[in-house]
Amino acid sequence: MFKIFNSDIKESKSIAFAGVCKHIGTTTQALQLLLYLKSKGKKVCYIEMNTNKFIYNIQKLYQGVVYDDRLFCFKYRDIKFFKKEFYYKLRQANFDYIIKDYGVYEGEDFEKYSFLEQDIKIVVGGIKANEIFLLEKVLKDRSYKMYYILNFVPQYEKACVEDLFLDEKERVFFSPIILDMFDLYVKNDNFKFIIGI
Repeated sequence: MFKIFNSDIKESKSIAFAGVCKHIGTTTQALQLLLYLKSKGKKVCYIEMNTNKFIYNIQKLYQGVVYDDRLFCFKYRDIKFFKKEFYYKLRQANFDYIIKDYGVYEGEDFEKYSFLEQDIKIVVGGIKANEIFLLEKVLKDRSYKMYYILNFVPQYEKACVEDLFLDEKERVFFSPIILDMFDLYVKNDNFKFIIGI
C-alpha cells in the first residue's frame, strides 16, 4: 500500500477579515488577532488576499523586513506575511491559524465567496456617516454568522450601536484605539470570545 498523502500535515483554521471601507483598520485588527494567537503559543501567519499592497509597503517603510525564499514569504518581527499567489506554501508550514486579509467588503477585488467559506469571518467597521451605511449592506449577509469589530465608537454610543445588530449583539465587539499595529494592545477578551482560546 502506498502512502499518498502526508498525514502529519494538520489542517489550519482560517480566519478572514474584511472592512466595510478603506482605512477602517482591517489590517490592524487582523494583525492584532495574529499577535493575540501568537501570545497563546499558536503558530499563525498573515496572508494578503487583496490588492492593497500592504506587504509591499511594509518592505519600503520598516527596517528588518526579510524574505524567506524557502516559504516564499516576508518576515517582520517574527510574523510571516504571504502574498496570495503563494498560498499553496502554507500547507507545508503547518500553521494552526491562517489570518486572511480580504480588504474591502464588496470592493472591486473582493473575493466574496472565498471570504464567506472561511472558518471564522470578521468584518471591521465604524459608525461615521460614510461607514454605518456600508456596514448595513454587510448585514444583509448575516446568515453567514460573521463577527463584527467596530473602531472609534464612543462609550456613550455603544449600546445604541449594538441595537442595530438585533439578535447578533453577542457578535459585536468594540476595539480600543490601537496606535501601533505591531504591538498587542490589550489582553483581548473580544478575541477570546471569537476564537475560544
